[in-house]
Amino acid sequence: VKGASRAWQSDHATGVAETRTVTLADGSRVTPNAMTAIDVDYGPDRRRIVLVEGQAFFEVTSDHARPFTVETGGNRVQALGTAFDVDANLPDGSVAVTVTQHSVRVEARASSESASPARNSLVVEEGERVVISRDGRFGGVARQEAAVATAWQTGMYVAEERRLDEVIAAFRAYHEGWIVVQGEGVKALRVNAVLDLRTPDASLHALAEGLPIRVRHVSRYLTVITAA
Repeated sequence: VKGASRAWQSDHATGVAETRTVTLADGSRVTPNAMTAIDVDYGPDRRRIVLVEGQAFFEVTSDHARPFTVETGGNRVQALGTAFDVDANLPDGSVAVTVTQHSVRVEARASSESASPARNSLVVEEGERVVISRDGRFGGVARQEAAVATAWQTGMYVAEERRLDEVIAAFRAYHEGWIVVQGEGVKALRVNAVLDLRTPDASLHALAEGLPIRVRHVSRYLTVITAA
């Protein structure tokens, strides 16, 4: 069963198509997306969240004595008086950070190609989105409206020139079965659409109407997307 072990392995976890908001001990709020697991580590000098998997939106209360950090995949995001989204669902192991209020400092994991253990660091401002690759490299900083970044909280997904495999990765958290995309050319197709996460099968077929793809339901638990 998808995500069956999350509930007992993590402090907070969500299942398929499940979202909710959690208020932490300091009043900060975390909204995990579907199929997300987080651990909370609070102490006298720290407020540390580990995003084990998935995606979450953070609204952080101010406490200068205890920095608020989110860690995932070896990357660290430190709030600078902030509301922000961290998405570890990207298909190639990358992580996206989007800031909707104030700013954050992002420290990428040390690159495996670097002789130095030092991390790359970048301040991401309000209305910006940055992607950190699996090997710790920053992509270009792009503008991102808050309404687009947080659309999933209302059950919608807004794609603006997103790769198809990134869009499908978001829908996997809302589908009871597995969705497989075959072919590098298919994965790289660009999507511009507003889609309903709550009806994944209907949204997949809506994508097929505008893209050269075929959606085939092999069984209730397996959907395969190929070139048309």
